[in-house]
Amino acid sequence: MPVIFPNERLHDKPFLDLVKDQFGPDEDYVWHGSPDATFEFTPFVTGEIEKILGFRRLFFYSLFTMCVTSYFSYKAESTFLLAMSVMMGFVFMFGPDIHKQRRKENTAYVLSDKRAYFKLWWLGKVTYFYLDYDDLASFYPEEFKDLSGTIHFLPKTYFDFYTYNFLNSERRHYPTFERIPDVKHLCAHMNDILIRLNN
Repeated sequence: MPVIFPNERLHDKPFLDLVKDQFGPDEDYVWHGSPDATFEFTPFVTGEIEKILGFRRLFFYSLFTMCVTSYFSYKAESTFLLAMSVMMGFVFMFGPDIHKQRRKENTAYVLSDKRAYFKLWWLGKVTYFYLDYDDLASFYPEEFKDLSGTIHFLPKTYFDFYTYNFLNSERRHYPTFERIPDVKHLCAHMNDILIRLNN
């Protein structure tokens, strides 16, 4: 469910401070982090542009090629049209990855001993959510070669928010912590928390 911050001015504070202001009297901080913000150019992976405009990126590669070849074939001797064609081509080629980079830079996570908190960003809009451990059926890590990874949270019931895979921009069907460092170490912390809660 959404985390509610009644005072809009609080949104200027770091996400960790916002979350700590929402902690209950017996809730303690465990960890905070964010996705790996390394810029990735993924020209042959579709997904991000589909979420924005509903078209596959191949369409925009074709559009860029068409603009340039049409310019030369028609022999419209205009440097303005050439510049516009090139500019639009770069926008369509790099725009999806730039948008994905903004999403990574504006995503953050916090773990307490009671909840997992999520700060998510989409087209300039920031939203905040949390997941109570009582609503969690299970979780598991997905580790990558560099020991970073993704934590998959499987809730007991349907939740009204979701996250995205930062590699291919596919929507997840459940909440996740995406591309975080040392994912197995963090999962060990979570296992300890859940064991204490269930005892």
